[in-house]
Amino acid sequence: MAPAFQASVHALGQALEMPVFPRFDLMKQWSRTYGLGREELSPDGIHMGDTGYRLLGEAVAKWVLELAAG
Repeated sequence: MAPAFQASVHALGQALEMPVFPRFDLMKQWSRTYGLGREELSPDGIHMGDTGYRLLGEAVAKWVLELAAG
Protein backbone atom coordinates (compact mmCIF):
# COMPACT_ATOMS: atom_id res chain seq x y z
CA MET A 1 0.00 0.00 0.00
CA ALA A 2 2.71 2.51 0.94
CA PRO A 3 4.63 2.28 -2.37
CA ALA A 4 1.43 2.87 -4.37
CA PHE A 5 0.51 5.83 -2.16
CA GLN A 6 3.99 7.34 -2.48
CA ALA A 7 3.93 6.93 -6.25
CA SER A 8 0.50 8.58 -6.38
CA VAL A 9 1.64 11.56 -4.30
CA HIS A 10 4.69 12.10 -6.51
CA ALA A 11 2.62 11.72 -9.69
CA LEU A 12 0.11 14.26 -8.39
CA GLY A 13 2.93 16.67 -7.56
CA GLN A 14 4.25 16.35 -11.09
CA ALA A 15 0.80 16.79 -12.61
CA LEU A 16 0.22 19.94 -10.55
CA GLU A 17 3.80 21.12 -11.07
CA MET A 18 4.32 21.24 -7.31
CA PRO A 19 7.36 20.02 -5.40
CA VAL A 20 6.85 17.02 -3.15
CA PHE A 21 9.09 16.60 -0.12
CA PRO A 22 10.65 13.09 -0.16
CA ARG A 23 10.17 12.31 3.54
CA PHE A 24 10.00 8.52 3.24
CA ASP A 25 13.20 8.33 1.21
CA LEU A 26 14.95 10.64 3.66
CA MET A 27 13.86 8.52 6.62
CA LYS A 28 15.40 5.44 4.98
CA GLN A 29 18.58 7.45 4.32
CA TRP A 30 18.73 8.67 7.93
CA SER A 31 18.34 5.12 9.13
CA ARG A 32 21.34 4.00 7.06
CA THR A 33 23.49 7.12 7.59
CA TYR A 34 23.00 7.51 11.34
CA GLY A 35 22.32 3.88 12.23
CA LEU A 36 18.86 4.78 13.53
CA GLY A 37 16.23 2.15 13.99
CA ARG A 38 12.48 2.56 13.80
CA GLU A 39 12.37 3.26 17.55
CA GLU A 40 14.47 6.42 17.17
CA LEU A 41 12.67 7.70 14.08
CA SER A 42 9.09 6.61 14.75
CA PRO A 43 8.54 4.89 18.10
CA ASP A 44 4.88 4.06 17.47
CA GLY A 45 5.27 3.38 13.75
CA ILE A 46 3.05 6.33 12.84
CA HIS A 47 4.42 9.48 14.42
CA MET A 48 8.03 10.57 14.44
CA GLY A 49 10.00 10.75 17.64
CA ASP A 50 12.20 13.64 18.76
CA THR A 51 15.15 12.56 16.61
CA GLY A 52 12.96 12.09 13.55
CA TYR A 53 11.29 15.48 13.97
CA ARG A 54 14.66 17.19 14.43
CA LEU A 55 16.02 15.64 11.26
CA LEU A 56 12.77 16.42 9.44
CA GLY A 57 12.86 20.07 10.51
CA GLU A 58 16.45 20.46 9.35
CA ALA A 59 15.71 18.77 6.02
CA VAL A 60 12.55 20.79 5.34
CA ALA A 61 14.34 24.06 6.14
CA LYS A 62 17.14 23.16 3.73
CA TRP A 63 14.64 22.07 1.06
CA VAL A 64 12.61 25.30 1.31
CA LEU A 65 15.75 27.42 1.04
CA GLU A 66 16.86 25.45 -2.02
CA LEU A 67 13.42 25.87 -3.64
CA ALA A 68 13.45 29.62 -2.89
CA ALA A 69 16.91 30.01 -4.44
CA GLY A 70 15.52 28.39 -7.57
